[in-house]
Amino acid sequence: MGMVSLLGIICCFFMFVGHLQGATYSAVITELKTGNVLAQSDAHTPVYPASLTKLMTLYILFQSLEQGRIRMDTLFKVSPFAARQPPSKWGLKPGSRISVRQCILTLSVKSCNDVAHVVSENLFQSTRLFVQTMNATALKLGMLKTVFQNPSGWHHRFQKTTAHDMAILMRAICVNFPQYAGFLGVPSIQKGNHVVRNTNKLLGRVPGLYLGKTGYTSPSGYNLVTVTSRNNQPIVVVVMGMPSKIQRDQLMAALIETCYKAPHQLHLAIAKPLTTLSKTPHLAVAGLGQPCRTKYVKIRKIGKIGKKKSKRPTGLMLNRLGRKIGKKTTPVLCSRTILPQQSKKQKTVKASKTTKQSAWASNAMVRKTKGRDSRRKGRKRQSLVKRQTKPSSGIRSRPS
Repeated sequence: MGMVSLLGIICCFFMFVGHLQGATYSAVITELKTGNVLAQSDAHTPVYPASLTKLMTLYILFQSLEQGRIRMDTLFKVSPFAARQPPSKWGLKPGSRISVRQCILTLSVKSCNDVAHVVSENLFQSTRLFVQTMNATALKLGMLKTVFQNPSGWHHRFQKTTAHDMAILMRAICVNFPQYAGFLGVPSIQKGNHVVRNTNKLLGRVPGLYLGKTGYTSPSGYNLVTVTSRNNQPIVVVVMGMPSKIQRDQLMAALIETCYKAPHQLHLAIAKPLTTLSKTPHLAVAGLGQPCRTKYVKIRKIGKIGKKKSKRPTGLMLNRLGRKIGKKTTPVLCSRTILPQQSKKQKTVKASKTTKQSAWASNAMVRKTKGRDSRRKGRKRQSLVKRQTKPSSGIRSRPS
């Protein structure tokens, strides 16, 4: 019994180490119009797709819409099995119904596992048949090293893909279903009184980036597929196996900037090791490698005595960063051009605060002017009383 338990512990340890080593970095950049590969790094190495699997789920859903099998207002029934799926999820209850449009939005923005199983069960009556269709569609598209095992991307040891295959799938969505591809660029959706923001935080922050899909599991690492268009030159960028969200977003933004501004350095930018990622020159040029040094700016608030301090990057600090690499830098991403996405609730609260402050200030001005007027009236009244009560020095006679 002791040997059996020891062997079990050793097997669990090696399985855990295998999961930790499963995240393998790979990346590829391709042209959207032609499909030509501009740069790549281990783009044909098999990796775990994580929630990028939902791109194929959406592709089959778009295909069913195009064929007329379903419509946007078609209602899908939620099964108990789909409702039991682990997070990320929308929180559907067994027996409830959800429309096709809501399924597309929740898969694109929130990447919900329960909604992915709802789609598979309602389109092909069972998840097994849906997975078979996913694999057959992948072969037709030329995704030769991709094998799907479920529609959500939940980790399975035999579910593999490559960065090159994910680029093929994203390009197929944009080319074959341009009328539906825009769902992958929706910044946020409403859930009751809450606003659910897109898991792709680069939307609205990187110029030209208008589509994207994220994915993450512990064995897979942090993955991201994006579509960016500048000067009528759209590209598809795939980054997989990153150790953190920040490094993934930094590398994605740096690759996009390098592709459009310095394409001759693209092979160097995409092949950099992850350990020196924050020290590479192309990241510093984009203003992403290291956080810019900041200074405190004092902001006076109307109606309040105190002062608020806020951090903003300054041009002086950015120029110092440029001197280190011998170039004059113009940061692409900074707080002046990138504004945080605010919900309607936050905007209304902010507007109400400003209106309250302005009303307080106007009332204060009115009170101040009223006080001045009352003091002036009091002084005039006092001067009149003094003149009336002033004793006369004597009686003057009229000259004859």
